[in-house]
Amino acid sequence: MDTATNPIPAILDLLREDRLIEAIKIFRTTYGGGLREAKDAIETIRDACMPRGNMPAEYIVVSRDEDDVTFQVTRTDSKEHAMKIADGLVDYRAEVMVASVIACSVITRHMREVA
Repeated sequence: MDTATNPIPAILDLLREDRLIEAIKIFRTTYGGGLREAKDAIETIRDACMPRGNMPAEYIVVSRDEDDVTFQVTRTDSKEHAMKIADGLVDYRAEVMVASVIACSVITRHMREVA
């Protein structure tokens, strides 16, 4: 997959380099939406994937289908459980990511929380 269909690796690389504005631009180019929404989403990804300080008490699994811009978000309080969920999704989802939550998460209009 290239950046246009799977921007998450490029976004994470930019966040590791502290290039927040460029990460926001890629997010907006790929998923659309407003500047505030993209900034909130990128900051949430950064905070969840690059924790600073204490370990989180909550984990999320973010996934999406090949032809869908909507992400599904599943929450759990166990890393092991999150990994099991991700393992079950990886064969039929275009993107699957497990992240630790260390701040209040933001769900954009392109994300839908599932039980």
